[in-house]
Amino acid sequence: MSYRAMLMVLILSFPAAIGAVLAYHVLVAPRPVGMVDAAGLWKSGQSATAQALVRPESTDEQRRAALLDAQRFGERLQTALNQVAEECRCVLVTSNAVLAGKAPDYTGSVARRLAVAATPVATHQP
Repeated sequence: MSYRAMLMVLILSFPAAIGAVLAYHVLVAPRPVGMVDAAGLWKSGQSATAQALVRPESTDEQRRAALLDAQRFGERLQTALNQVAEECRCVLVTSNAVLAGKAPDYTGSVARRLAVAATPVATHQP
């Protein structure tokens, strides 16, 4: 094989190898893990609903509306979690599932989408 042919093979194989490595990292590589205080978000989102349900002056119609809002909140929470997971390109788990190690907290990002108050969870350390 001539030097020219070997040089051509080298020049063509290098971009192919780089492309294969990049494709692996984009398509196959495992996603990092992030955490969300799902229970805290749920409590924040449901507090107004709970108040409407137990308030003595609330009418039956107001209670039905509060229950419908609670159902919609669950759907909005799932949508917000999916959006944040896509943005961070990570798998989100509830903060209680992180037993050791470090995991970024995305509770604030989800809370902003839901327009509810949230307290960030401390990053777990080994």
